[in-house]
Formats: sequence, C-alpha cells, structure tokens
Amino acid sequence: MILWLSLALGAECPSVSAASESARQLLVEEANIEGAEVRLLDAEAGLGCGTPLSATEVAWYWVVRGAVEVSTGQEVEGLARLHAARRVAPGVWEPTLGDVLREQWTNVGDGVDGAITAVPMISPVNVDGTEAALPASVAPGLHLVQVVADGEVRWGAEVFVPEGEVLTLDFADVTLPIVAAPVEVDTSPPAQRPVAAHLGVGAGLALGPPFDPGSEEIPGERNVKPLLPVEAGLMLVHEALRVRAAGRATLLLNGRYVYADDAGEAAWSRFTIGGHLAVIGGRTHGAGGLVGLALPGRLNVHGIYRYAPADWWSLEVRPGVNVLTGGRPVEGQLDAVWALSL
Repeated sequence: MILWLSLALGAECPSVSAASESARQLLVEEANIEGAEVRLLDAEAGLGCGTPLSATEVAWYWVVRGAVEVSTGQEVEGLARLHAARRVAPGVWEPTLGDVLREQWTNVGDGVDGAITAVPMISPVNVDGTEAALPASVAPGLHLVQVVADGEVRWGAEVFVPEGEVLTLDFADVTLPIVAAPVEVDTSPPAQRPVAAHLGVGAGLALGPPFDPGSEEIPGERNVKPLLPVEAGLMLVHEALRVRAAGRATLLLNGRYVYADDAGEAAWSRFTIGGHLAVIGGRTHGAGGLVGLALPGRLNVHGIYRYAPADWWSLEVRPGVNVLTGGRPVEGQLDAVWALSL
C-alpha cells in the first residue's frame, strides 16, 4: 500500500503537528471522531510539503490517526500506524486511548528484513523523521518517506514494506532545485607584464640652509622649496621586484636654484632636469630606494615606500636627501608621486 501525497500548486502547506494535535483533542476530549478525521486529512496533505517532520511528530500523527481508524473499523490500517508509531518513537502515546489500544500499540514485532530503494536514485531521504541513505534496510510495515531539499519537503509518501521484500519508489516525477556548480575563483595574482612604461607627477618639499651667491643680480636660494616633479621612464618587473629607470624634471615653485656655471660664475634656474634608478620590492606594498641626478648641482638619495591598490597605478612616498655640489651642506627632501604603469 502506497499513499502518494502532494500539495496543489499555490496552496498553503498544512502543519502536520498542528493538525494532529487538533485531531487528538477532538478525539479524546470531545469524542468527535468525524471532526478528528477532517483534521487528519489536513495532516495527511502536509506530509508532502513544508518542513520535514521529526520522528516524534511522525509518531504522534500515526498514534492519533491509528486510534481514529481503529475506532471506525479500519483495524488493519489503524494497527499498522500504531505499530509504526511504537517502532519510531516508543515514548509517544496518548494515555486516554485506553488499555486495549495500548496493548495493540505495544504488540509490535522486531527485525529488519525489509528495504526501501528508489528509481531514479535520490539519496539521502528522510525515513520516519530521520535522514537515511538509500537503499535503506527497514523493519517491515508502514514508513514515511520524505525527499528534502533546501530544508523543504519536495515529495512525501506513507509506504508499506512487506516482510522480506524490497520496496522500490518511483522518483521520476520528483523535482529538485537545480544546484549551480560552484564557480572556481582564481585567487592567484594577475599575470605581470615584464616591462611597463612609468609616468609620474607629484609634489615635494626640500628643506636646507639658504644660499647667498654674493651677486647683486642673482637673489639667494631659499631654505624652503616647494616642488612639482614630473617623470617618465621604463620599469622592469619580475615577480615582487621592480627596477625602474626614469627621467625627471622638477619645477621650483618659489624662487630659483642657484649654482655655479662652467665658468665658475653664479647662475640660476627654475628647473632641475635629470633622472633616477630605483629598485623596489613587493607587489602591492613595497619599499626600496633610488639614486638620481638633478642638474644643476644635486645628487638624490631617497628611500621609497610604494602603495599600489591596482596594477596600473601606485602612490610613492620618497623621503631622502640631496647632496649639493660646491661644498654646500645637504638638504632634506620629501616627495609624494602618483604614478601610472602602462
């Protein structure tokens, strides 16, 4: 005997537990068997949908329905449900049902000489409120099988397993949600170009003692010098190591650079022009250093801290010193350069 259970599309799934409890109250408190039968039909409709039942919930449904069926002359069906309830949850019983039914309830055989399987195979399923892998060895008699996916019952049936036989369920019409195959995300770093063009623009500040050339025509060099550097070059990249050669022009935003020309005379310029060679370690965060020449009259020795949120741009902070020609003392300098790698 197989009772196929389904729920009409769009209808709300009845609560098996609530309907079973309502039927129990109608049966034992009001002796309203017809009312209990109506509520048990609601419970039956809920076996194939909604939340999967626990073993205790299954047993309560079978105890109440079995008692109603015995009371209405359906002893074969009723006793099958009472025996199944006893087998699934021995502690579930309604004392007011009387000694005769209790004796029938306790008279359940032992043994596991039946089995349940399915075609096509869907496994695991819930058998009598407990997850089980198919094919599953079971005791002969009544069982509740529920196919569960994503926490919801997609199919449910009370099935009867004859002694010593294998019951094969037909799952051809069982529809399960399609589970998308997991998408493999490549977390490896993106492939690096071995050579990249380097373009940079930034802001800087140089601090050093003022310098007076002793010329009435040329004003002295100030001790605080705000700078606007622009640079371009090539960068070699190998894993986490970067080697860069770049040309650089720097505009002095206040005053002038003062230096000695080839004839030893005082001269001035608003620009320095030169270049640097830099070595930097690290992919996205790194440190390194550079040495460079800024004409007229400066040798640059700077450290580098590089932050690169993306492969194509970075920000470099460069603290360092400038060694000046003509015996002048060194000056400190701090640059911040926004760079593009193309």
